[in-house]
Amino acid sequence: MDTKNFSSRLTIAIAKQAKLKDPVLEFLQAKGFVLEGDSETGILFDAKGDLPNIRVEFIRAADSFLLMEQS
Repeated sequence: MDTKNFSSRLTIAIAKQAKLKDPVLEFLQAKGFVLEGDSETGILFDAKGDLPNIRVEFIRAADSFLLMEQS
């Protein structure tokens, strides 16, 4: 899946370290989301179809502060 060219209204950043990423993904899966992608990007699909698809960027935790400063 080419997630780089996926058009989405919402992109979220999730830390790529397993100890941070795994609990977030487990929570989202429990809420009905399915993740497709690779270790860098992905798409969260709402299994119920109620919400639009969400683009996911897996980033280094340290980079999250840089992203917040840019917004």
